[in-house]
Amino acid sequence: MNYSTNFVKKALTLSDKLCPDIKSKEKRLSLISGEKISTVKNWLFHNKSPVASKRLMLSDKFGVSEDYLFGDYQHPEIPVAVYNNELTCYLIPQIDEGNLNNLISASTPLVLQDRQPLKLELLLNNEVKSPYLTYCFEAIHLTFPPFISTHDIVFVNSTALYKNNTFCLYKTTTGIELVKIDTSEGASRVYTKQGTCVAVEGNALIIPVLLILSRNN
Repeated sequence: MNYSTNFVKKALTLSDKLCPDIKSKEKRLSLISGEKISTVKNWLFHNKSPVASKRLMLSDKFGVSEDYLFGDYQHPEIPVAVYNNELTCYLIPQIDEGNLNNLISASTPLVLQDRQPLKLELLLNNEVKSPYLTYCFEAIHLTFPPFISTHDIVFVNSTALYKNNTFCLYKTTTGIELVKIDTSEGASRVYTKQGTCVAVEGNALIIPVLLILSRNN
């Protein structure tokens, strides 16, 4: 059986990772994409590709960038923020909090829960090297009361500059937590939500928080 389009070949490979227990290719692709079996069969057997207006949504569901799924890229890439000219804002990938390790390691597939519209230019002040690497997640376990509560949406960007007394994701060999960073005395320290102050570990990864949207208002 010859699957002639790059899209179909890549989608089948990703679907096998996402739904390994489903043997039917048609059912796997239909379940992940949300499309009808008849549409999936057109992809598989009639050399059809999804229309342009659906490609970003489908890429998000398969956990890769649109450029990879529908382009000539040979190496999988995770979804990135995109600028929507019609809405004049960025559409920020929202991931599950439990997938933050996959985000940090850029492991695919990284399936999105949603995209959040955000006018990043109002926040960045030229302190983010790449707005396309902005992501967000709903805080479930990673909270910092009373500033970051359960169900708040937390926006982060690994290319942002962190400042004194700002929140960051802090990844060490023991896991990921939300901390407040202190650079007031030169050497960086972090404060945990329990109030503990510790020096930043040498191999730690710090990802600044850009914005917190409260779901309680």
